[in-house]
Parts: sequence; C-alpha cells; structure tokens
Amino acid sequence: MSKKSTAKKPTSNIVIVHDNSGDWVGIYVDGKLVREGHSIQEEDVLDAIGIPNKSVWVDMEDSRLPENLDEIKDINTKIGENPDE
Repeated sequence: MSKKSTAKKPTSNIVIVHDNSGDWVGIYVDGKLVREGHSIQEEDVLDAIGIPNKSVWVDMEDSRLPENLDEIKDINTKIGENPDE
C-alpha cells in the first residue's frame, strides 16, 4: 500500500535561480522575480508563493525534532495559538 501524498499541486511555475558563485539567489513565480538576496530561507519561498506559514525557534532535546508538532514544549504559545479558545 503506497502512502498518499497530502501536498497540494503548485498553481504557479516556481523557479529558484542561483548565480554560479553561490553568492546570490532569486525566486521567480510565473516568470517574475519576487524575492532575491544572498540567501533565501524556507519562509521566503512560502511567502513568495502565498502559503501562510509560521516559524519558531526551539531548543532541541535529542538533536532531532519530534514526529508530531504538538510534542514540542509550549508550541501553541510559540506559534501564537491558544488551545483553550
């Protein structure tokens, strides 16, 4: 039995271009430059293609992240969600 992908198919043509020196990178969406710089973070890519996202920094206890997001201590507070609401 194969695992079914939950990833959405992209609705745009996305190309990430790096210069040969490795010093510059840009994101093109449907042929238009939407972001560029010395480096691009994961959040930059998601923002450029319009996918809502949140980033948090945590202390890793076992040099790995847990399988489930809710296993991270105080994750709801870190991402600004209150489970009691």
